[in-house]
Amino acid sequence: MCARVECLPMSLASETNIQTSPIDAWLKHTTRIQARFNRLIKNDSIAYVESICTLYLADRDKDAIHEQTILLSKLQRSIYKCHSKILQLSGVGEELSRVEHVKKIVLTTMSWVEEVFCSAIVDWTEVQRLYHERGFLYQKS
Repeated sequence: MCARVECLPMSLASETNIQTSPIDAWLKHTTRIQARFNRLIKNDSIAYVESICTLYLADRDKDAIHEQTILLSKLQRSIYKCHSKILQLSGVGEELSRVEHVKKIVLTTMSWVEEVFCSAIVDWTEVQRLYHERGFLYQKS
């Protein structure tokens, strides 16, 4: 599993042309989401979730995990919007697959953080057990 979203080349209109197509504008927005995501996870989604998990095990603060789910959910909403707009504008094709690539990594990371958060809601010892047994999905990637 790719630990970060690789920057994808976007076929944007030349910088001298002020008018860009709606598809290019949504692809550019996807690139910005991709960059924000990579900054958040510091280019490594597995290490990002690992740090969330180990921090929780050290301080037992569920709110810290919840804050990360909120940050990721904002990115998730944005990438869903891009996906919807690109699908409407161009249908299934190369442009949509670019957005789907970013969407897949964001959603996978979100699911990993949510899994840790759900276990933390149950009990600290559940997180400890799963962590030490390498039972979390991010640990199997």
